[in-house]
Amino acid sequence: MFYQFDDDVTSVDYSDLKDNTPILGYINQNELEKMQKHFNLPFQAAEMCREQISPLSSNLEVYNQCYFIRLAVPCEKDLINSVGIFILKNTFLIVNISDNEFFNRDLFIKTTSRLSIENAGIEKIITSFFESLVLIDDSRLDMIRNSIAQLEEDVINNKVNNSFNVKLLEIKRSILSLRGYYERLIDIAQILTENDNEIFDDSIKRLSLFIDKVNRLKDNVDILTDSVVHLWDAYQASLNMRLNETMKFFTLVTTIFFPLTVIVGWYGMNFKFMPEYDWKYGYPFVIVFSILIIAALILWFKKKKWI
Repeated sequence: MFYQFDDDVTSVDYSDLKDNTPILGYINQNELEKMQKHFNLPFQAAEMCREQISPLSSNLEVYNQCYFIRLAVPCEKDLINSVGIFILKNTFLIVNISDNEFFNRDLFIKTTSRLSIENAGIEKIITSFFESLVLIDDSRLDMIRNSIAQLEEDVINNKVNNSFNVKLLEIKRSILSLRGYYERLIDIAQILTENDNEIFDDSIKRLSLFIDKVNRLKDNVDILTDSVVHLWDAYQASLNMRLNETMKFFTLVTTIFFPLTVIVGWYGMNFKFMPEYDWKYGYPFVIVFSILIIAALILWFKKKKWI
């Protein structure tokens, strides 16, 4: 699929493309061999589009006639999309490597919709693509922020369940993935602004605005990272508090029943001349005495506000 920005925006076949007009293309791996010959794409870069490398790997290669970017883009449900990008003199070519939830296709559509005939130079296409990459990231970070806030509320209200650790680990994984992604975007955008191979007629000044936006997103991710650390500390403090409450309860129970243990041990001795053995009210007396001891200890604990 190719769009050519001439007097109008037209969808054309690659064989009908004109020289010296801005071109935005979207192809899959099966079409890459034909495009490699048509645009004279570097062999090494084309091979990188075919290789099954780590989905988290992103890199930028600078050639005399073009830039090549292999970009790993995190999306929803912890899925990673891979896309290859060739940037030539007047051509921006997207290669769909792996596309979960049709993210790469939608990214191409968003990039196209943000362009108009008047400003559809290759520099504008590049900035439109990169701006489309982070278009929904503010809402994505808001969702993570809300998830952290919900977990914090569960910790405060003692509603933590067995899935707490799993949820927190998923949030941490998402945050780390986004942070690495933003760092790679900043590196790539900075290299493109240098224009070492002079593909662009003018410097891509709007990419500096994009870099500023991604830096702000990365700062927000760092804040979320601190929030996760504080949440984990609060969770550990909650566990310690509950453990202390449990230990306090068992300590109080042990303290209350310790005098009874002494009494049981005392009257369990087999001495012949213990007067209570022959006393008619000896048994009820021990029962009442034990109850009074328990009641006295409980009242004392309440006065000390231990229970």
